Amino acid sequence: MDLIRMDHAGADAHLDRILSPTIFSVRTSRRLFRGMVGLTETQSWQRTFRLIAAKSRWDITDLTLEQHMGAAFQLVMELLSNGDGGTARRLDPSGESSLGLAKRMRLDVMRNRISGAYDALRDLADQHFGLPGWNLGFWETSASHRPWRSAPVGGGNGTYDSGPGAS
Repeated sequence: MDLIRMDHAGADAHLDRILSPTIFSVRTSRRLFRGMVGLTETQSWQRTFRLIAAKSRWDITDLTLEQHMGAAFQLVMELLSNGDGGTARRLDPSGESSLGLAKRMRLDVMRNRISGAYDALRDLADQHFGLPGWNLGFWETSASHRPWRSAPVGGGNGTYDSGPGAS
């Protein structure tokens, strides 16, 4: 959060000069971003999302959440540390091709009346749409707070214990 509070006037002016016109100015976009980051750090936001997760009809395990957060963190850090963006720039950011493939696969399943083979369908979905087995070096060495975990282990060094019954 300290990085967000620093003065970035020079960087903002530079971005204003090089970015193509967008809906919001760099200044407004930055204010929105700071507000969103600040909001997600509040206890009330985290408590609200824990309640929503508890009531959700889609069960997302802590392990699945950790895997997706780790992949997202890794891609952002690679993008920030490598000027070329590495892996993130080679992906389909809008999901257009994945959504098109998923739609075609769903229609194939419905046309062929494939039912009861849920494990096979889940494996097929994981094969096409699951997370790749990336090296998550940035995530694994990060001391980022992981609110889905209950308590810090080892004096708050970023390692958390999922607690009893967590998956």
